[in-house]
Amino acid sequence: MIPAYYLGYSIAESFWMGSPFVSWMGTVIGDPKCTPFINERADMGPALDEEPISTWVDDDGVPWVTFVVHNKGNRSVEQGKVELYMEGGVKFYDELVDIPPGGKIYLNISSDEYQIIGTHLFSVVLDIDNEVWEYDEKNNEFESILEVNNIPELDVNLPKTQIGRTDPLQIQVSIEDQDGDVSLEMLEIIITDPLGLTYTPVLNWTNSNTTSLEATYLFIPPWNASLGFHSLEVNYIDHWGSYDSVDLGPSIKVVNLDPTVIGDLSHSVIERGGLVELNLTWVDPDTPDGSLELDVYAERPSGTKLSPLESHMISNWSAIYVFKIPPGDPTLTWSFHARAVDRDNGDGSWSDLVRSYNRPPLLEILNGTGSRITRLGSAVFVIQYTDPEGLPSESIEATVYGPLGSPYASVVHSSDFNLISGGVMELEIHGKDLLLGNYSLELKYEDDENDGDELQISSAFEVYNLVPEIESVYINYPHGPGVFGETFLRSTSTTLTVSVNDLDSIGSGPIVQGWVYSADGEYEKELFFDKRGEGSFNIRVSTDGNWPLGSYDLELKVTDPDGEVAWFNVTAVFKLDADTPFLNTGEVFIDINNNASIEVSLGKGPGATLPSEVYILLYSSSGDLMVQGRIEDPADIGIWTGVYQVDGTPATGSVMVIDDVGREVWFNETLEIEIQQEPVKPSGTGSGTSDDNTLLILMILLSLVILLAVIAIGGAFLLRRRSESDMMPAPALPYELAPPPQVAALAPTPEMSLPPAPPDASSGSGVQTPPPAPIPQGDQITNDASYHRPDPVNAPKPPKPKDTVPAVTIPEAVNPVVEQPKQPFAEGPPPQANTEPSNTPGGVAQKNQDVQDTDNTQIPGDPKQGQQ
Repeated sequence: MIPAYYLGYSIAESFWMGSPFVSWMGTVIGDPKCTPFINERADMGPALDEEPISTWVDDDGVPWVTFVVHNKGNRSVEQGKVELYMEGGVKFYDELVDIPPGGKIYLNISSDEYQIIGTHLFSVVLDIDNEVWEYDEKNNEFESILEVNNIPELDVNLPKTQIGRTDPLQIQVSIEDQDGDVSLEMLEIIITDPLGLTYTPVLNWTNSNTTSLEATYLFIPPWNASLGFHSLEVNYIDHWGSYDSVDLGPSIKVVNLDPTVIGDLSHSVIERGGLVELNLTWVDPDTPDGSLELDVYAERPSGTKLSPLESHMISNWSAIYVFKIPPGDPTLTWSFHARAVDRDNGDGSWSDLVRSYNRPPLLEILNGTGSRITRLGSAVFVIQYTDPEGLPSESIEATVYGPLGSPYASVVHSSDFNLISGGVMELEIHGKDLLLGNYSLELKYEDDENDGDELQISSAFEVYNLVPEIESVYINYPHGPGVFGETFLRSTSTTLTVSVNDLDSIGSGPIVQGWVYSADGEYEKELFFDKRGEGSFNIRVSTDGNWPLGSYDLELKVTDPDGEVAWFNVTAVFKLDADTPFLNTGEVFIDINNNASIEVSLGKGPGATLPSEVYILLYSSSGDLMVQGRIEDPADIGIWTGVYQVDGTPATGSVMVIDDVGREVWFNETLEIEIQQEPVKPSGTGSGTSDDNTLLILMILLSLVILLAVIAIGGAFLLRRRSESDMMPAPALPYELAPPPQVAALAPTPEMSLPPAPPDASSGSGVQTPPPAPIPQGDQITNDASYHRPDPVNAPKPPKPKDTVPAVTIPEAVNPVVEQPKQPFAEGPPPQANTEPSNTPGGVAQKNQDVQDTDNTQIPGDPKQGQQ
């Protein structure tokens, strides 16, 4: 306590300092601030006449922090403790100092020893261990914020260490400085050559921010720069004075650039005696004065050199040299060389080869390729041969291929010939017998030195087909030649002749087909024509009873061996007609009860129509119609029968037949009428007389004879009908076979009235009519066994049955007929007629039948239309 009091501390301070082990709550008597010896103490604190704490950089660029402490007391500070803290709690420095009275000291702290770079809050605590007390306690601590300079960091990247003179070198430099004051002005790059000359590279690129910088510099050695290693040194200093340096030493090697020689020959292969131009260019960037030595020559394989014939300088770095290949030398391979040497004995060279050769000949086709010909023509090629040496050809071979498969599949022509140089010839290829398609031509040629080539033309010429022409069509009827549209009877034949013009056909020539169609298209017949000479084809068209009557169309198709087709159509090429049925026999037997039994036998010729309906008409002697009605053929053997009752004695009778095509045929006054004069007398009682027995026997015998005759006639007609059915199908009958139906009466026409048919034909009852008017002698006519009643003026027309098909008129028939209107049969009794039936036959009705040819040949659809 006493030493402290004498050192100038107050009583309170002295007692406190002298009682380290006694509570401060002890009792002290006196003025606590009494300091009679105040002037005797030391007083250590921060400097007052200058900055107490500061930062600076030394000559080596190292940052420092300096704290200035002084003693304003009258005693010396001995072992006063100074402590420095950063950020208020981290002590990084302490030191015991001695300061004489009134003196001061400098405490320097280096950034090499302490991590003080950056901006920090520095705190200074003085004499914290109570070894030295200062009079004013506020001097015991001091705080200050200081920025301590950052040392810049320099980095140099040198990717290439060997360069030639005039070659650029990139130097990459980067600077890091956390102070944010990077500047290129403080960067220094020095390159020193072996002779001590220095070079400064040129800034090429830069990129920077507040704390870093990147830059690229280019160093291009001059063309006369010294060869060898060059040193590189890079320095950077910031505005505080801190700096960094990179010394790479002799790290850049500068070497000589050898010359570059580039040559271009005008020919790689040249004929003997020809000229070769060498376009030569040489480059040496580090010899801009052109001080190069050039050596240009050609050389044989034997080693003999060939100098340029002449040269032409284009610039200091290019020239054209002309060489002439000796014409007398054999075929050789020449070596061309060029060499350039610079002042540093660096050299560049170039070489290439040129082969001399015999000039080959040339063969050209001047004209004729791509032509189109038929088999009647020919392809002509104009060929020229040229030899640069003026010599004739050794051989020229021409070959024509095609047209199968690939262009050179088959040989159709081959020939050899020779030509002088410049000679021209024509090569002709005839089209006869050639197949259709494209043909190729190959030419092989050689000169006297066996040098030549091949010339191939894949589409030299084309052979095309001519379409066949149908020049004319002729028809020959059964009666002889005629024109289209004439009529003939079916079951006969006609001949068609076609004249075809097909000049380029090969082989067997064209094929001619035909189709005959009925007018309604329901019937067709395929025709295959036979060849009858050059361009002539014919066929015999045979008809039968299956052919419908009417007009027929013809369609012709001509196909040549190459598949070309020609069509020709003829409308109404011919017309078919047919005979009608004829009357064999006709009988009427009238018994004493006035029952008329009718029996009519009908027949037909080849291809004739069939009877469909048969009607009987009986007339009195005065011409009145007594009976008219229909008779039937129940057994289908051609025997038509019926029973009617008459009132009186008929004098004449007629038969009317409607055939299966609807035509009417009249047979007038052709019936044999037999009338029973008296009834058979009764024989009385008992066995009778011998005369009666004889009469009975005679009647039985007569009946047997008649029965046998009927059986014989019916069998004959049945056999005939069966033989005809083998050739054509029987037409459908419009009535039931058995029993005979009720026969209806003929309907009246405007010109006549007919009596009705009896209600029951088998009953024998009838209507009595006056006999018809007599027919003058000679009025009966016969035509093909058909009988027709004469047609006097104002005579009534024969009636027609109902439900018949409308008639189709066929002009120019063999048996001309005039179509008459058909009237249906009436059910009621019509008025009687006092006139004779007309002998004018009815028209021909065409039935819509679906007739198919027996060979089932299918005709192509949509036939082409031709011209008549």
